[in-house]
Amino acid sequence: MQTPPAGIVRKPGITQKARNAASDHLHHQAFNNSLLANIITNGKDGKIINANQAACRLLGYSGKELPGLYQKDIFDMSESRFKKMGIQINSEGHAKADITAIKKNGKQLPCQVTSVIFTGANSNTHSIITIVDMSQTVLKQKKIDVKKEKLVSTNIVLAQTKSDVREAESKQCLKYMSITSYDAMLDWDIPSNDFYIGGSYEETFGYKIPNNIIPFNDWIQCIHPDEKDAFEKNLIKALESRKKKWAATFRIIRQDGSIADVASRGIIVRDAGGKAIRLIGALQDVTWQTEMEEKLRYEINSKQIQIADAVADAHEQERSDIGRELHDNVNQLLVASGMYLGMARNKDMDSETCLGRAYTYTKDAIEVIRKLTKRLVTDIIKEFGLSDAIAKISKSTMELNHVKITCTMGNFTENKMKNKFKLSIFRIIQEQFNNIIKYAGASTVKVVFSQTKNVITLSITDDGAGFDTNQKQEGIGINNIKSRAAFYKGSAEFVSQPGQGCSLMVTLPVTAALLID
Repeated sequence: MQTPPAGIVRKPGITQKARNAASDHLHHQAFNNSLLANIITNGKDGKIINANQAACRLLGYSGKELPGLYQKDIFDMSESRFKKMGIQINSEGHAKADITAIKKNGKQLPCQVTSVIFTGANSNTHSIITIVDMSQTVLKQKKIDVKKEKLVSTNIVLAQTKSDVREAESKQCLKYMSITSYDAMLDWDIPSNDFYIGGSYEETFGYKIPNNIIPFNDWIQCIHPDEKDAFEKNLIKALESRKKKWAATFRIIRQDGSIADVASRGIIVRDAGGKAIRLIGALQDVTWQTEMEEKLRYEINSKQIQIADAVADAHEQERSDIGRELHDNVNQLLVASGMYLGMARNKDMDSETCLGRAYTYTKDAIEVIRKLTKRLVTDIIKEFGLSDAIAKISKSTMELNHVKITCTMGNFTENKMKNKFKLSIFRIIQEQFNNIIKYAGASTVKVVFSQTKNVITLSITDDGAGFDTNQKQEGIGINNIKSRAAFYKGSAEFVSQPGQGCSLMVTLPVTAALLID
């Protein structure tokens, strides 16, 4: 900070120490009150620096016990998945894996762990680790799998013991068992092409099959057209091999037109020459499980975005305070510059020296204003609105880089949208601008933003270096953009090839959650 010239008295104000304390308090509140278990570790030795209340409850430690331990005390570091996660985070800066946590009482806890590296005070490297308890999900699925395995195994053993004499009796028994089963049992007589399917098939998928027997070629017509060919190829490959087990996942169109996710598995019975003559197994409707898994992934992503937003809000407040302080410093620089200009008019002073110092002060003030103040004062959405904010970031990006940016805003009615949603859009644009400047080396960038009754679309196209979208990209910029779009149930698609620039298309549905009440 520039020392004021003699005779200039600095006005009292909030001290830097107080500002830092307030900022630290906001960060601590966002971290400690998170619903997800979070710990912060030292990047060098894995020592736990801080842990929030949720982490202490999950692992069974008090708030004083957990800090000071090491990652090896709370994770099974011998697992291959833990080692792979370590390799990934060192190369990419972030990682996610299903690993085993160890509670204070020694009990093992299956968890999904997300770890992100960040740089803390004094340029020290730390990791923030989010821990999600998966024990109940795993336990519930194991119980379901055990139950299914026992039921399928019982029915398979029964079906395989049929003889020509007891064929009808066994068929009837299998029929009664299939009615009480949660799965739809199946028995395909391959030579005759008769496909027997249990009575629960009607309850699960809506189709009524007379006498529970249908030609196999007729049954496969209910498989979704997009997956029918792949299903047949998978089945033929299994039958023509020497395998005794078969499994597949596919979609079935229910009788009412809805779509069901199905998991199927069975035993292939072969004759003495190895030819497949029978397939006995079950069809399981896993639609609910698939939806719950997707909902769980969405909720986890939503919580992570909420944490990121809370940290971002705290950062924005801190940067605003810094921006105001810099602005005060600029005033001091300009005052000093004015004094030297006044002194240069005095014949008794060295005018060249005075003018040189005035020039230096003025140049420093302009540089600070241009490069720092505009970046640090970030409450831009509330102050200017999204349209003006996009125009300002485009202008500042062009001033600092050799790139031409054009913006077309279309008919977006931003006065009806919530500021948090508009800020997310602004962050997507800001993130992509950073990607273009850092990696693409583009000379032109085109931004097109539009809205219909039901959909908001944003496209950002550049003529830069481009990249192979099939290869995994380093850094988290692209993932940040996709996560923000997914949070609002939208999508973000990148179309690019090396040497042919890049086009980002973001599509966001207009929902009541985005609108001002």
